[in-house]
Amino acid sequence: MAAPARDARSRQRLTPGGSAAEEDTPPAEPTLALPVGIPEHAVLGGREVFVHYPVGIGGSKLQAGWFEKRLGVVGTARNANTVAKLVAMTA
Repeated sequence: MAAPARDARSRQRLTPGGSAAEEDTPPAEPTLALPVGIPEHAVLGGREVFVHYPVGIGGSKLQAGWFEKRLGVVGTARNANTVAKLVAMTA
């Protein structure tokens, strides 16, 4: 199977929210089963979920709420371009 396209507009990052005290303790490593037949790909990476939306996020079933419900967290989603700009602002 070919690797998904590297279009930054189609990648999202979901990071659990919480207080600083909660961030000091990493959550247990959950497993995640995606629905069969969807084009999206998701990877758990520590406290983050990286999602590739090859046909866009608009009609996807894998919105932030889908992950929050299954992982038992409250989080926020950011486009990869936004994350890069936020990192650049802190440099």
